[in-house]
Amino acid sequence: MLDAAWHDFVAKGRDLPDSAEFSLDVRCQDRNMLEAMHALVLQHVTRIENERAVHFDLGQTLRTSPALCSQPLIARLTEAAETVRVQPALIP
Repeated sequence: MLDAAWHDFVAKGRDLPDSAEFSLDVRCQDRNMLEAMHALVLQHVTRIENERAVHFDLGQTLRTSPALCSQPLIARLTEAAETVRVQPALIP
């Protein structure tokens, strides 16, 4: 739908940029899962480039080792959030 709208606006002479920037942050405590997800992203990037005649400049991939947060710290932060009636968001 966005492609159609984009082309419609350009055809009408509207000023739209020819690029977009974004980042993708994938987190997991399992290194193999991180690698599988990275491979999946690359697969879809290639597909989208071919289907849409666009180019992704992926830049440098930043990889860090999964790190576990201290369980006592997680418990204290969860308790603090619940004290102020905030639903904690537990992420890897």
